Amino acid sequence: MDRPSSQNSAPVHIGRLLEDALARLCPSGDKALLDICRRWEALVGAAIAANARPVGLKDHLLLVDVASSVWMQQLQFLKAEMITRINAGLPEAGIEKIRFRVSR
Repeated sequence: MDRPSSQNSAPVHIGRLLEDALARLCPSGDKALLDICRRWEALVGAAIAANARPVGLKDHLLLVDVASSVWMQQLQFLKAEMITRINAGLPEAGIEKIRFRVSR
């Protein structure tokens, strides 16, 4: 088996390696979730991104873990706006609903 020599290989950022690994491991249906995760802060803003993160996507329902019950309540009021912003930035995601849960 031929291995690339370390002299010929350029260093690769660990984040890029992880993205590539996730893309290979996840079924194609999870591509939308990966896209949402990659662009989360740009889609929802820095304050929300610091306190909430997408963790699942099934049948147009986005599952989001939040830092606390206070944040969960606040995001309930922003749910429609978040759906609009996510779908504007990633129309292929087709988010129809968001469910929030306090992260464990």
